[in-house]
Amino acid sequence: MKRLFILLLLPILAIQMSSCKKVKDKINEVSTTTITTDFIIPIKLIDQQQDRIDIPFSGGANYAIPGNEDLKKHLKQITKIEVLSLEMRVSEANPDDLVLKQGDFNIKKKNDNSVTFNFSTPANFPLTTNSSYQISDNDTDYEALNNIINDLGDIELNGNGIVTYNLRNVKLSFEFIIKVQATVSANL
Repeated sequence: MKRLFILLLLPILAIQMSSCKKVKDKINEVSTTTITTDFIIPIKLIDQQQDRIDIPFSGGANYAIPGNEDLKKHLKQITKIEVLSLEMRVSEANPDDLVLKQGDFNIKKKNDNSVTFNFSTPANFPLTTNSSYQISDNDTDYEALNNIINDLGDIELNGNGIVTYNLRNVKLSFEFIIKVQATVSANL
């Protein structure tokens, strides 16, 4: 009788041990999720009060990736960030028919020139409020930008160029929108 009891008990124990192993494997399984967010970097370039035809501009702005609302609670679990797009949007152009004769911009890690992402706008690009320009990864290599963003630190955006217009009061501001997708891993 004792042997019969043991023989009946062995399959039950084997099933329980198998179930425990499956639960343990499930606990150790890593899941990933993706977060898509925008880094919006405003930059005021011109607030000019003099008559000129070619108005030079320069300006810069800092952006703290760890402060991004969508990413900050997942910073320790982010395994990769990939840049999906980079867009330059004119947030203010006054008067509303400025022309960007030349515009050169760069993004780099704050206080670090070792990796820099450079891009330019097309020559004689019309600037009107809310117009935008998509910086394509066909025009430039996003690899450097991915390296900068994946550091998850503060970044700097700088720009300079020439705007053409003959008017006394000229104002120009841009927003640069970097759309990224972050891969986040978390142990279940």
